[in-house]
Amino acid sequence: SSDLINPIFLDMYSNALDHTITLGQIQQAGFAAKPLVPCLIFYKELHGNYLLFDSHIFVETLTTIASDDPDVTQRFSWWLLKDGNGKTRVAIALALPKMANGKLAVGALTQSLKTDPLHQVRTASALALGWFAGDAKSAIPALNAAKTDPNDQVRTASRAALERIQKALSQKQ
Repeated sequence: SSDLINPIFLDMYSNALDHTITLGQIQQAGFAAKPLVPCLIFYKELHGNYLLFDSHIFVETLTTIASDDPDVTQRFSWWLLKDGNGKTRVAIALALPKMANGKLAVGALTQSLKTDPLHQVRTASALALGWFAGDAKSAIPALNAAKTDPNDQVRTASRAALERIQKALSQKQ
């Protein structure tokens, strides 16, 4: 209930050691916690790269309570390209396919695949593009280029994504 959620969220500011527990409680509330989305986004914007807990838990929390929220998808796309924390960017890339309108982030995932300095983020971006299958058709040139990436994980993920996209496109015909 929202009576429980508001004190839980306020506790995030009073006790940094309990952030992960607080986010877990918000996740357990599921869609009932959706009114907290603006507060969580504000918290992320305020603290930027210096979240006081594992950033993947923050991303999972937003994905759990707001997978249908286009503003969250848009923020994820922005953070994927701009956040200074590599773990956050990996978590976001892997979360985008779980978003109801995640296919709108194909451009951001493609850009991330092409430009992110961390191979883990490029790998996660390639995997996510594969999950979008035919909706990621525009990413085919970047995925083809990534087949020559210096990192084997990126190359493997890019090949798998291309196979999945090409299979989906051939089934549409």
